[in-house]
Amino acid sequence: MYYRGVASVFDDLDKFVLIVGSRKAKPEELGAAYALARKMVERGMIVVSGLADGVDTYAHRGALDAGGMTVGILANTPEKATYPKSNIDLAERIVDHGALLYPFITPQDETVSWGLNHFQRRLVERDCLQAILCKKIFVVSDSATITGGTRYAVNYGKNAKHDVYRFDTNFKSHANPPAANSGINWETEINLFDRDFQPWTGPVARGQLL
Repeated sequence: MYYRGVASVFDDLDKFVLIVGSRKAKPEELGAAYALARKMVERGMIVVSGLADGVDTYAHRGALDAGGMTVGILANTPEKATYPKSNIDLAERIVDHGALLYPFITPQDETVSWGLNHFQRRLVERDCLQAILCKKIFVVSDSATITGGTRYAVNYGKNAKHDVYRFDTNFKSHANPPAANSGINWETEINLFDRDFQPWTGPVARGQLL
């Protein structure tokens, strides 16, 4: 996998902690994600998330504002502008204080499979990769059952025997939260267990949306 950023962020993957949640999280959940990320940095951890709107954004911001390092795992290729466009500036902060990780290099195609277009399938695979890469996983949510795209991270994290928690707005952790059924029914485009991180030296785009 290719990355842009600080190579040393990959020196100790045991420090990786995944903080994820809904793109449409309520303000209290965003605040909880921010506070949790700061706490993880204080404990010497590296915050990993997907740079999506909502919880991911606040997890990255919390880590950076606490003076820590953070890794954003993206579903777009490096020569495409950062997705979502609203986080272009945040992405560049992450490059300076962590890394952007690009599991996907080849261009998107127009195929639809299992009701998902190519980019949507990449988002799902990205969620699964995050969970396999991080031995500790926190889903920030007040909902007892995890749904949406985050459910992939929960289920794949559990399958990998990682520590999975739901973190609520009372700052309480709930181990092994239930999640809606999910799984990948297609042959994955990426190797979910790849740990060969290489610096990206090709072109990088910032301006246009995918």
